[in-house]
Amino acid sequence: MNYLKKMFMIMVGVILFIGSSLIPIVVAETEYPVKPIKVIVPFSAGGDTDLTIRIWADFAEKALGQPIVVINKIPPPAGTTFVAKAKPDGYVLSANAPYYLVGPNMAKVEWDIDSFEPVCRITRAVFGLTVNAESPWKTMDEFIEDAKKNPGKYSVGSAGSLNYLTLSTKYWAMQAGIELKYVHHAGSAPAMTSLLGKHVDISMFFPQLWIPRVRDGKLRLLALGAPVKEFPGIPTFDQLGYKGYYFGYNLILAPKGTPTQVIEKLSDVTENVLMKNPKYIQALKNINATPAFLGPKETKELVEDHYKIIAKVTEAMGIRPK
Repeated sequence: MNYLKKMFMIMVGVILFIGSSLIPIVVAETEYPVKPIKVIVPFSAGGDTDLTIRIWADFAEKALGQPIVVINKIPPPAGTTFVAKAKPDGYVLSANAPYYLVGPNMAKVEWDIDSFEPVCRITRAVFGLTVNAESPWKTMDEFIEDAKKNPGKYSVGSAGSLNYLTLSTKYWAMQAGIELKYVHHAGSAPAMTSLLGKHVDISMFFPQLWIPRVRDGKLRLLALGAPVKEFPGIPTFDQLGYKGYYFGYNLILAPKGTPTQVIEKLSDVTENVLMKNPKYIQALKNINATPAFLGPKETKELVEDHYKIIAKVTEAMGIRPK
């Protein structure tokens, strides 16, 4: 009898132990998030990614019930590496753009496409090639003609040496047969300051930055990545005979290994709460961003396809990671 009683007590103890070990896992899955979330922007404040993610964070933290802290961490390689090496628990995320796909194709960096789990795409954007409104160039052809006569004279306000805007500009310049100088900045915002101050001659931007400055007459638009209704007379790169991928997007990434339920929670809130909130949609439109949600699976397919395109472009340009 004592033997049976002892065995019964042991079995009860084992069951209680197993049960108690499972409870925290279930709680962790259902309660995420239980503390503030950090979103790292690997670009300077005031740029397209920064403006976009701050709107997302403002609305998402209300839906998630925890603060979302946006942190600008530059230079871009440092900010992206920081997230790639972060604990994959959903509390450190990256607000990024095609930049994180360009880096591994152009330089030796501490991450690659497989270092992250795509959470979702927030917006998509059409690139605009711009010059200062007081510059002498009224069209792209005029700029190219002048640049061919003066190799190396004119400068590009670059958003960063590994930035996708910079790669797109270099690919266009290569096709146009012109030699330009590249003045690299820690993001689009300081590049815009340089162009407005006439410290550089030409720059490529996301619409969050180029549309306001074209509207107020400070910049002149030479070409677009795709037609924009508000600017019907501006030709696209394709119409002018230039190949390339002159549009981009803003997305959220998590470190590789982040639990699926965490990624699904963040994606679900974005799709089913934020995207159905007219105030969120309008806030994005107010900064000239185009809401364009894609879930984890679709975003992964997008970036994998884009990564292959970027690899082909860098190979065609003779660029190799150093």
